[in-house]
Amino acid sequence: VYRNLSYTLTKGIENTSLNFPARSGKGFARSLVNDLEKVVFRRYHKVAFLKKRLLQEGAAGALMSGSGSSVFGIFLTGDKARKAFLRLRKEDGTQAYLVQSLS
Repeated sequence: VYRNLSYTLTKGIENTSLNFPARSGKGFARSLVNDLEKVVFRRYHKVAFLKKRLLQEGAAGALMSGSGSSVFGIFLTGDKARKAFLRLRKEDGTQAYLVQSLS
């Protein structure tokens, strides 16, 4: 994956904490960034597909973690998350987990 990266990975700010109310959902899409997504999505279409599916299922935001070992979605309600989980776990070759944040 890194071999196919044609630019320098960036981190624009020192503090990477999310400074908006998580319950509002505002700002999620802009704040969830992973520079490696472009490279991984070109080579591993399933990763891009899963991110798209999470957003279609109602996630306020979705992101590939690290270099693509997983994709996660952030849902504003437990009901939306449960419904998405039940549908996504049926995707061929996919492992889905329903989790809750600690804070």
